[in-house]
Amino acid sequence: MPKTPPTPQTPGSLHLVIPASRADVNLCKTILSAAVLGYPAPTLLNWDVAFDDPNLVEGGSHLGKISGFLSYLEEFPPSRDQDLVLMVDGYDIWFQLPPNVLLERYYAVNEVADRRSKQAYGTAATTYNFTQRSIISCQKRCWPWTLEDPPCAAVPQSTLPDDVYGENTDTYLDNDRDRFSKIRQRFLNSGFTLGTVESLKALFRHAKARMETDKNFGSDQHILSYLFGQQEAERQPFRVSTGPVNRLLGAVKPTSAVDAPPEPVMQFGLGLDYGSSLSLATVFAEDDTEWLQFDNGTTLEDARSARKIPHKGKSVQGLQSDIEQSRPPFSTSTTEDLPRNQSWSSSPLLTNLWTGITPAIIHHNAHRDGLKALREQWWDRTWYFPHARALLDARQRQPSGPVAFAGGRYWWPSQHGAGLSRVWKDDAWRMISYNAICSNWDLEVFRDLEKLDGESVEGS
Repeated sequence: MPKTPPTPQTPGSLHLVIPASRADVNLCKTILSAAVLGYPAPTLLNWDVAFDDPNLVEGGSHLGKISGFLSYLEEFPPSRDQDLVLMVDGYDIWFQLPPNVLLERYYAVNEVADRRSKQAYGTAATTYNFTQRSIISCQKRCWPWTLEDPPCAAVPQSTLPDDVYGENTDTYLDNDRDRFSKIRQRFLNSGFTLGTVESLKALFRHAKARMETDKNFGSDQHILSYLFGQQEAERQPFRVSTGPVNRLLGAVKPTSAVDAPPEPVMQFGLGLDYGSSLSLATVFAEDDTEWLQFDNGTTLEDARSARKIPHKGKSVQGLQSDIEQSRPPFSTSTTEDLPRNQSWSSSPLLTNLWTGITPAIIHHNAHRDGLKALREQWWDRTWYFPHARALLDARQRQPSGPVAFAGGRYWWPSQHGAGLSRVWKDDAWRMISYNAICSNWDLEVFRDLEKLDGESVEGS
C-alpha cells in the first residue's frame, strides 16, 4: 500500500535581506532577479547610510552589514526563531533558480553535515547540539587569514570528491594567476547566508562583539571566518573518528570525565556550502563555469572537453533532478505573453563544469582580469532576461501564496510585492517600488525598445 504523505508542519516565513546603502544598476539586477523568481520582497539594510571611514574597507560598510543585520534579527520575537533568513550582497548577486530549489538544497546540505558530525563526534554531536542550521557560502582561498591561522586550519575538509579537479585536486599551482584553481572550496565567503533566526542571532551577536574589539580593516569575512574557526576548534577534542572528516587535525577521544574537554560555548550551528549548490562564488573559480542549455545532450560534455575536463562518474552529468522537477521557469497564473512551455532544460543556466552543479544564486565576486565586467556582459545570458519586463509584470499581478515547500513545511514570503523593497526611511520601515530605485537604469537592465517621443530607441 502507498504510504500516507506526512502532514505538513506549521508554515514558516522566508525573509530576504540585502545590505545596500545606495541605488545602483547592479542592485537593480539583484532585486529584479529575485522578483522574477518569486523570492520575498527584500529588506534593504543601511539604506541611505553614509559609510566614509577612510581606515576601513568600503568606508566601513562591511561592518555596517554586521551591525545592521543584527539589529534586524533582534526585531524577531522568539516565536519566529525557526523562520529562515536569506542575506545576500547587494551589488554582485544574481538569482538563478526558484526558492523551492534553494530551500530543498539548504535542508539537503544540512542533512549531510549532520551525518558527518555524528560520524566525527559521536554522542557529543547530540549532547552539544552540533546540528547545522545556518549555511554561508565558501571559496577556494582562505582570506583574509593565512592557512596556519585557526580560521583556516580548523575548518573541515570539503565534501566534494577528492579528485573533483583531477589529479591535481587540492594542489596549489605555481602560476599565481591560477594558484587556487585546483583547491576544493572550503573557506568562508560572506556574500551569502541562509539560516534560522535563532542560529543567526547567536552568530551575529558574537560577530558584533568581535567587531567592537577587533575592527581589523573592516572586513565582515575576517570576523565571520574567525567565528567559524572557533566553532570548529572547540569541536576538535570531541572527535571520535578518523578519516576524511578530520584528516587535518587527527582524533582525540576523551577517556574519562577528568580529561574530557570543556563544554563548547561558541556553537552557532554554522556550516558552509561546499558544493556551491546554493550560491557559487566566482572568485578563484573564474574558469570553472559555462552557460549551458541541457536539452542539447552534448552541451555539458562538449564544454568539459573544450576545457580539457576529464569525464568523472562522480560528478553530475546532466540537469539536476531538483531543477527538472520544479515548476517551469515561466509558469505564472497571469496572462502576459511569456514562453510558458519553455522547460528548465531548454533554459541557459550558469553551471560549474567540474561538478555539474547549477547554483541557485550566482555571486559575481571574481575580480581577476576585470571580470567584474561580467555583470554587464553576461546579463543578457540569463534565462529570464529576454522577458524580464513581462515576467516582472506577471509576478506583480500574481496572487500571493507560498514560495516553496521544503523541510516538511510551506514557506511564505515575509513581505509580498514583486519588485518592492523595504527600507528604513523617516524613522519607519517603508515599502518603495522597483521604479523608485531603478528607473534610471531601465535601458541597461531591460535593454528592450523604449518609446521616447514617438521614436524607438534601443537600450544599451
